[in-house]
Amino acid sequence: GMAAHSSVGVRNNVTLVVPYNESLLAPAQCSPGHWCAPPPCTTTVHRHHRRLLGCSGATGAALQCRPGTVAPEPSAAFGTACEQGYFQREAGQTACEFCTEGSYCPQGSSVPVGCPAGTWNGTANATSVNDCAACSIGAFCLSGAEAPVPCAEGRYGDEPAQESAQCVGACAAGHWCGAGSTSKNMVACDAGSANPSQGAVDADSCQLCSPGKFAAEPGSDVCQPCNPGSHQSSSSSTRCIGCAAGSYCEEGASALLPCPAGTGNGTANATSIEDCAPCPAGSACPAGTTEPLACGAGSVATTGSDVCVGCAAGTFQGDGGASACEACPVGSYCLARSSDPIACAPAGFANA
Repeated sequence: GMAAHSSVGVRNNVTLVVPYNESLLAPAQCSPGHWCAPPPCTTTVHRHHRRLLGCSGATGAALQCRPGTVAPEPSAAFGTACEQGYFQREAGQTACEFCTEGSYCPQGSSVPVGCPAGTWNGTANATSVNDCAACSIGAFCLSGAEAPVPCAEGRYGDEPAQESAQCVGACAAGHWCGAGSTSKNMVACDAGSANPSQGAVDADSCQLCSPGKFAAEPGSDVCQPCNPGSHQSSSSSTRCIGCAAGSYCEEGASALLPCPAGTGNGTANATSIEDCAPCPAGSACPAGTTEPLACGAGSVATTGSDVCVGCAAGTFQGDGGASACEACPVGSYCLARSSDPIACAPAGFANA
């Protein structure tokens, strides 16, 4: 039999009550994935149909369920909205699909909603943005991320929820950063090496200090030259060595520079050639002299000499440390390098 109902409608701002005949929906004509429209407004109307269709449906018309809704069984009502955690992008379907990873699906979703940049979701059937977790440090998450992506080599992320592959920034000079680094100073270059550039990706970027330079601490961005008065002949050094007496060392010296011949220096850590003093008269100073060598008897040296010179024949010098030879006295003769005149025999004589 006919089951009569009434429904509320509005016409010209006047509330109307119109009869509703359920049998006119003809549910038997609907197929899965469809719903059947009510009769036109001029006869009967269901309040839900009136609201959504504007009274334009034809009696018994089978309409496809819109995206985000489904009708598993033949139905005379509107399609059923997809539950939370599910979606359906096509019209006229009978079942909803699982919400994909990296997304969430509120009730009635026609497409998954990607997790915002800086967050991710690794499970299906998420229902709200609250199911999207903040990206961990050392990684970034683009919109719709299913898992955090490690920051690239040479970059770092010391804050969570990074939204781009740039992460926070480039690795600091003096250091290097492998994939997934969480600090700009992730791995320091060893002492004795340095890296002047940002964004280094491995230990090969740390350059060993060359001779004449050093890096005392790990994480140096530049090798420092040896200070004046010190030197270093080895590479990868962490310190320089004080300059020895008899030599001098300018800034960045990789070896001792001996004082030139005829000069000397008795003090360590000399910084320039000006610290090498002329050898005093009566002494000899070969290169690198720390203490002048006094000339022995029979030899002499003037100021700035590197060797002592023997007295010529006919002269002598009886004292050590002298700067000049003396003439051989009358009645004597002097061979070369003489320290004492030799008296002539009684049968002869010698003029001065």
